[in-house]
Amino acid sequence: MKNYKKTTNLVFFGFFFSGFFVLAIGTIMPDFINSFGLSFTEAGAILSMFALGNLLSNFVYPLINLKLGDRLSATITIATIPLGFFLIGLVGDKLQMILPLMFLIMGIGRGAISIISNIVINDLSENKTKSINLLHTIWALGAFLSAFVILILKKLSFNFNAILYFLTFVTAIMWASYSIIDYDYEITAHSEVEKEITSKPLDIYFYSISIFMFFYLGLENTVNGWLMTYLQNMNIISDTLSSSIVSLTWLMIMMGRIFTAYISDKVDGTKIVMIYVLGISAMVVSLLFASNQWVVFTTMLVLGFFLSAVYPTSISNASDYVVGNQKNMAILLTSAAVGGMITPQIIGIVADKTSILFAMNVIIINIIFMLIFAYVSRKLFKKMNV
Repeated sequence: MKNYKKTTNLVFFGFFFSGFFVLAIGTIMPDFINSFGLSFTEAGAILSMFALGNLLSNFVYPLINLKLGDRLSATITIATIPLGFFLIGLVGDKLQMILPLMFLIMGIGRGAISIISNIVINDLSENKTKSINLLHTIWALGAFLSAFVILILKKLSFNFNAILYFLTFVTAIMWASYSIIDYDYEITAHSEVEKEITSKPLDIYFYSISIFMFFYLGLENTVNGWLMTYLQNMNIISDTLSSSIVSLTWLMIMMGRIFTAYISDKVDGTKIVMIYVLGISAMVVSLLFASNQWVVFTTMLVLGFFLSAVYPTSISNASDYVVGNQKNMAILLTSAAVGGMITPQIIGIVADKTSILFAMNVIIINIIFMLIFAYVSRKLFKKMNV
């Protein structure tokens, strides 16, 4: 295949920077709040609009692609990200009222990157599972390095605007990598003849997974978006240590994904999710009541491990319902995405009325419902496979 390696390498390269800039947003959220005088509600709206844009991309990007083709649609949608960072750095203080709209548009660009990357790697890979796992591990590597790099830039006296221009430069490189991909490729042929697969009709097992993912992604987006702000407001750890915690958490997420891939052939997915949710629950409660910086440090690393594979494993648990059925997949992903939008916004609103330290207790509600629906889906799975 003519451009196989070049095309996949460009996707891997661009996806690395996608992980980098997405986690950078959470890392500099305290700077957003201080520089623009945002309330926690307004900051929560920014995070929610970014998540909403990511959701809308599933509907918007295919329409743009249909009209403009692969290369032009990718070039236009992904360009919104470096352009967004540049405009925020240039005139963000004057455009404060439309910051949520800008993040909505940037979220659509971020979603387009995920769609393009997963499609291209899936099309060009002989071992799809291995390649998709590699793709998302590279994303996690970018996320892992993000907080460290931002911390170094601050040590070098980069102010908030300078960091925004740095993110403009980084995401412009990302944009360029997706703009020069050769989209005119042939899908990799496989030696095995694929059987026609019919998805199962929706039932309570599928809906239990969907509701579980609603509460799970709300928790995950809260950790990604609010964690740095929360840690700094605890006043028991330094900015340097809080940045290190964010990065090392993503290192643990990478390790967790590798470990989960190893045990997935031996342990069924609903059991993995149940065990990991119990671990998440213990770590979140420990974090909310921690008063020692090293307890916070250790708790966050273990939390990262347990967060690592819940989302992809949950999708895998619903595979009988979504394989070959875009409608069912859309229901599953939309349920998760809506939860991912609502929880960060609620935390922002509660933080304005109380404090960010108190507001983070909201995720205990998510934890309770995650435990309930992980247990329900586990029981239903065992009942269906007696």
